[in-house]
This record gives sequence, structure tokens and C-alpha cells, in this order.
Amino acid sequence: MDPNTRKMMLLIGLSCLWLQVLSEVMADDSYLNEVQNAAPLSCSEGFTELGFYNGSVSQTDSGAPCLRWAEFPDYVLQYPGRGLGEHSYCRNPDRESNPWCFFRQTSGAIGWAYCDCHQGAARLVGGTSSGSGRVEVYLNGQWGAVCDSHWTDRDASVICRQLGLGEIGTALQQSRFGSGSGLFHYERLSCRGDESSVSQCQSRTFVTGDCSHGNEAGVVCAPPEGSGLPLRLVGGEEYFEGRVEVFHSGRWGSVCDDQWDDRDAEVICRQLGFGGVAKAWSWAHFGQSSGPILLDAVRCTGNEVFLDQCLHGDWEQHNCDHMEDAGVSCSPYTDGVVRLVGGDSPWEGRVEVFHSGYWGTVCDDHWTQQHTQVVCRQLGYRCVCVCVCVLFPAGMIWAVVVTI
Repeated sequence: MDPNTRKMMLLIGLSCLWLQVLSEVMADDSYLNEVQNAAPLSCSEGFTELGFYNGSVSQTDSGAPCLRWAEFPDYVLQYPGRGLGEHSYCRNPDRESNPWCFFRQTSGAIGWAYCDCHQGAARLVGGTSSGSGRVEVYLNGQWGAVCDSHWTDRDASVICRQLGLGEIGTALQQSRFGSGSGLFHYERLSCRGDESSVSQCQSRTFVTGDCSHGNEAGVVCAPPEGSGLPLRLVGGEEYFEGRVEVFHSGRWGSVCDDQWDDRDAEVICRQLGFGGVAKAWSWAHFGQSSGPILLDAVRCTGNEVFLDQCLHGDWEQHNCDHMEDAGVSCSPYTDGVVRLVGGDSPWEGRVEVFHSGYWGTVCDDHWTQQHTQVVCRQLGYRCVCVCVCVLFPAGMIWAVVVTI
């Protein structure tokens, strides 16, 4: 073989080897790009001009939940004005290039780790358009589905908003867009509907094994057909209560409380699919909206299926301000229901009792171990219960602690 031919064969061999390596690198990059393109939570979007991260990522790169910065008061004092406080969002008070947080290791010890900026990214798979598909969420380095047993239009709307596909989403069940890998991340999201991403849905719960193929949640980023004017409840402590907001002309806005009563609340609860007791709230009980006031003088008979079937004033014509934002609660609770509030875990906290539409505390006068046992039994805890005195922001009160 002459030298020119040998040189040509060598060049061809090197080119093939380079193409193979390049294809592997491109494959890796395409995977990363797939995650990044579906991840509006990229940490780069959360940095301030001064170089401090101020976003909402709150999990480490291994998937561990971040601890609240307030649990490390000395550190908060060491870095004043750096965004540390009563939250568990990742931060970089020392101006690290990557945000980080403290977390609890499996051994119980406290450690720190960099945060996974792709945690909570979402994508739609298997749809006929970019605005529809099976919902998958990225956690701990893997894409997984959401179970459809508690899947709602509120959850779907948050997914659409996170992906930049509009403000309204319609929830679909029973693996309408096919089954995925079989991995499920969430049993429920329990979003209020006004969150900007899945990671901000505070009541989300991880899957417990009740989901299987055929139960993957899906979404279409468009209003459901024949469901009336899109509604959501904002600012409540529970998913079934909040300030009433309606979607009109591409915007969410509040409703003025002029002539607002329980009949209007009945229609709101019915349209949103909530049972329980419908109660109207006035005077911005659930906080003031920052958007426009879209409706005033709503007058329902209580028999309507959708809010837009009720008499009301012209759109955006009102004589109100946001101090008069209307709200509703569609409470499934009955008088005498108890809950624990303010604890670090579900089985401890301040005792509150539901009565006449309100949650209230219990005075500790004559509060004994027997009362504690009754509360624990009513809540379904079959463990040893102890009564302790805990300092909450409101002062010294009694709380129930269930010792596991």
C-alpha cells in the first residue's frame, strides 16, 4: 500500500472514531438539554444582580428536602440580608456559584449539599401537540409520572403555567396519553392553582404504592369544554377555600364582594366540584389580589351550575378596591373536627377545633393527659401521646405531641 493510501485510511479511521465519540457526547448533551428545556426552575433564573440566589428550589441534588434556615439562627445572623429566614429554599449567602442548603442525613446528622436545579422540572409526553400529554416530573435524576387518583384542573393549570403553555389546564385521567416507565413520583400534588411551579405546591405527597400503569395523569393546556368560566381559589390554608378568582380575556382577576352571599358561594363550590358547607367571605378574608377586579354585583340564585350563569355586572365595571375581594370556603368539616397546627411533623402541634365555620384554639386551663389521649384517638394516632408546653409565636400554649 502506497504512503498516500495509508494516510487516507488513517484519516478515515480517525474520523470514524471522532464521530463515535461526538455522537456519545451529543447524546449526553441532548439528554441534558431535554431536562433543561423542560426545567423553568433552572437556578440561573433565580440569581439577583448581586449574585445571590433567590429562587424556589428546595431540594438537594440527591433529592433530600432542605431544612429551614431559621433552624440555624447563628448562620442567619452571620449573613444578614442574604435571603435566609423562615423558609427552606436553596441559597448561596457565601456567594457560592451553586445554591446549597442544609439537610438531614439518613443517620440523623445535619449535612449540606448543592441543590439540584432541575428538581421539579415537568414535561408532557405522548400528546398530539406540545400543549398536551402525559405529565412527568423530574426528581432525583429520573422522570416519573403523577398518579391520577387525586388529579385536578388546578394541578393541570400549574403544570401548564410552569411550561409556559398558558394559564388554564384540563386534567385527564386513566393514562389518556399512554403509560410511561412505570415510575411514579407523586400520589397527589394538591396545588391551589396559582403556583408557578410544581415545587411550590405545598401539600404534594409522594407515591405510596397505590398507583400503577393505567393511572398516569395527563393534561391539555386549554380550558375544559362546557365547564363554564375558569375559576380558582387563592390564599386559603386549605385547598377548598380562598379568594375567588376568575379567568377572562387572558387574565386572572378577583370578584368584588358587593351582594356576595352564601348562594354565590354555593355555585362556586359546585363548579369546582367541592362538596361540604359553602360559605361566603367578604373584606378580603383570604388576602388582597394584585390583579384586576373583573366582576362586581354577582347575584346567584344558588341553583346555577357555573358562575357565568349568574347575574352580574359588566366585566371590569365596579366601584370597589381590593379590600372587598370576595372569597369562599367549601368546607368538608363538621363541628368538632380537630387538627394539629405549627408542629414539625403531622403528629404534633397546637390543638385547633372547627366550629361554626372557624378554626379556633383550646385554652390550656385544666388540660390533662386524658384530653391529649382523646385528641390523638380522634386523629387516628394509636401511639403514646404526651402533653407538653411549647413556645409558639403566639406565646406559651399547650400542644399535643405523639411519641412514635
